[in-house]
Amino acid sequence: MDMVLITYCTAPAFLAALYTYFAGESGIVDFWTFEYNIVEGKYKVLVNFIGGLMYYTVYMEFPCFASLSVCVLVYHYELLLRNFHDDLKKRSLSIKILKCNKLLNKYNNIVENLLLLKDTLSKPLLAALLNGFLNLYLVLSYSLQQEVVFIMILELFIFALTGVLLLTSLILCCSGIPEYMIKIKSTLAALIDRHQVSDLTLGREIRLLERMEKKEIIYLSACDMVYFRKEFLLSAFGTFLTYSLLIVNMKKV
Repeated sequence: MDMVLITYCTAPAFLAALYTYFAGESGIVDFWTFEYNIVEGKYKVLVNFIGGLMYYTVYMEFPCFASLSVCVLVYHYELLLRNFHDDLKKRSLSIKILKCNKLLNKYNNIVENLLLLKDTLSKPLLAALLNGFLNLYLVLSYSLQQEVVFIMILELFIFALTGVLLLTSLILCCSGIPEYMIKIKSTLAALIDRHQVSDLTLGREIRLLERMEKKEIIYLSACDMVYFRKEFLLSAFGTFLTYSLLIVNMKKV
């Protein structure tokens, strides 16, 4: 996590320095200074660096930090589910020592918090997805140009990298919650099957476990339009690859 934070914090400065190195004094100085004329070359270089730093901070660092914040928040809920699952497996040898009431209340609290998390992150996840797809769309649209200068290739690479980071991190992170819930569901089902036949006196405990086992799997979504599963990552990049191949063939014609 520390390395990720260091990378996100230093990436804009590194990219701005790289942009300044290749652009030199011929960068878009007038754009950064609102058409104010700067004569000396060293000040033009400085303006290019500061402008590039602000540009990469807004268009790369901020979206990546927003995505990282969502991933950290979701990861804490994944830890709750993982700890619950591990505790359930440790006590699965004897259902009698399971305090089923407390276990059910604990799981209900986790599910309620997950539903609140789903509603809270619905719109931010949609915005993050749109940001990632728009970055990839910009790469595809600029790729249609016949001639792309080197500095533009750098821009396209950054846009593509940002889009890939956003989509990959969000989908992989948010898909962890349903995976842990499926594991809990499977462990509960095995626990019920094991003790339902071996001990007929555990009717109340079995019913409580069945109530937990029947809980629906919660999938984080972007306004209920896109549900975060690992399969979505494959379909998203498969579509991007398909359009990339079409663009390459169009440029050859």
